[in-house]
Amino acid sequence: LTGTKGHHGKAAGGPTPRACMSILVAPLLLPAAIIPDFGGMASTLFGSARAPPAATSVDDRAPSWAALSEKLHASSTESERAFRQRLADGTLPHASALAKIRLFDGTEGDAKRVTLYRDSAAWCPYCEKVWLLLEEKRVPYTVEKVNMNCYGDKPAWFWAMQPSGGIPVAKIDGQVIRESND
Repeated sequence: LTGTKGHHGKAAGGPTPRACMSILVAPLLLPAAIIPDFGGMASTLFGSARAPPAATSVDDRAPSWAALSEKLHASSTESERAFRQRLADGTLPHASALAKIRLFDGTEGDAKRVTLYRDSAAWCPYCEKVWLLLEEKRVPYTVEKVNMNCYGDKPAWFWAMQPSGGIPVAKIDGQVIRESND
């Protein structure tokens, strides 16, 4: 890049493209004994006659999920425990993106008639539009969370129901509605 004009017509300094290339390629030309292996990464990327690192045992001191759950329960306030219970029961007095079921004045059977398939991150505006409509009209419903494309793959059962992969999707009494404006 040396000799070229940069911003405001001033000469751009710095290494030439050839110099940059030699910086990148030089390690490939050096003997393996000189290049650090970075925990096996270099030999994996560039190949090496080095022996693979010996397997090491891991002393797992992390608590189990059951132990973590007990610790959470023990350290939670009565208000926090009540919130989690009402969230699980679908009886929160307000909307929550964490809810998997909302009953309002209905029953669990009523909620199973309407399923909203929405984004797991709870920020898709199209999903929010349908979610807020269900909340405003106080329609009992269940929620199935599905990844947006940017967050990972969707399950095969979702692709079978919605070939475009788009969300939200609603299933009302077994009928699939694939567009948020329908």
